[in-house]
Amino acid sequence: LLAQDDFALEVMKPERASLVKKHYGDIREIVVRELRHSWSKLGNHRVDLIEAVAGPAVECSARNVPDMQNFAVDLYFDAMKVEFEATNGTCAQVENHTIGKVDELIDKHNKDMIDRYLDFFRVKLASRLQADSKLKQIGNTFIQSLQKLFEHLISLKNLPQTDQYE
Repeated sequence: LLAQDDFALEVMKPERASLVKKHYGDIREIVVRELRHSWSKLGNHRVDLIEAVAGPAVECSARNVPDMQNFAVDLYFDAMKVEFEATNGTCAQVENHTIGKVDELIDKHNKDMIDRYLDFFRVKLASRLQADSKLKQIGNTFIQSLQKLFEHLISLKNLPQTDQYE
């Protein structure tokens, strides 16, 4: 929902965006508040929802809406932390869902959006991981691996679409 263009005021025609904002506000900000509240109430059950939140958190991280970006990094980081604590040191579920989502997003988006997704990991998530002594090591390794994945997937995307490259 948060990453859908149907709700993105920044991609609407200015007149329509103004009208929607005036009458309804930015629905994404309302949804972020509600999701934040709901996530905090889940307690130990958050680990059961890692599959449902890892990919969507990445997907909404590239939007130019500060509330969404902050929520995405908070949610993603918390999902990593919850899984790390529940499994005594791994984040395999988060990693697997992230890899699938990154592959999907690189196919769908242009260079600008891809760079924003990559910045989500290199800048925003990295700063959160650096502040957590337990996740720092595994987080750095994961981000380095993701950067390589981004590079390889972008290279594949840029290959000509001919039989020679199939």
